[in-house]
Amino acid sequence: MIKIVSTLFLLLTATFILSGCAPKVEDNSFSLLTQEKREKKLNDINELEEFGKIGLFSRYKNASFSVNCAYSYNKNKFSLAFTGPMGMQYALIEVYANGTTYINAQGKELKGENARELLKENFKLDIPVEDLHRVMIGLPRGKVIYDNLGYAKEALVEDQYKVIYRSYKPIKEYVLPNLLEIITPQTKIVLRISDITTVK
Repeated sequence: MIKIVSTLFLLLTATFILSGCAPKVEDNSFSLLTQEKREKKLNDINELEEFGKIGLFSRYKNASFSVNCAYSYNKNKFSLAFTGPMGMQYALIEVYANGTTYINAQGKELKGENARELLKENFKLDIPVEDLHRVMIGLPRGKVIYDNLGYAKEALVEDQYKVIYRSYKPIKEYVLPNLLEIITPQTKIVLRISDITTVK
């Protein structure tokens, strides 16, 4: 992958400082639902397409890069694409409902049953891909801390990774995370969603 030291990190850091510790949530009818009904509604999402920026930072080396990203989900699979100018694709991760994973990056095509391990072994990149969809819709597993509106604020999955939700955005009849951070033993991931084109 192309290693680019970008201004994304500085911009997102400034955003974090300005936004404080609690995630921001704009109200809509979704906010009026009970926690149980919210979770059911989110779990019932059949399709989701989101676009934004992803920054990946090594926690041990002075290495980082940021690129555009596209996240797509349906009941059969979900995918995360890393894209550059004019839609050029640097990498694509696809995870099917049965757990089979395909990764295409840096000219390598990989297949396996554990996307996270494939990424670590081949690209020294640690992303908890197996839980990505739950993280993206604001239903992380593990020990979850909620804000006073009942939205996930932080989640700790044992010693595997931590998720910090910085803000949420209402979209149609949902409220979804649009700025979040994932911290794993090897990698810090900053993800900003700028556009949600499909949610149903």
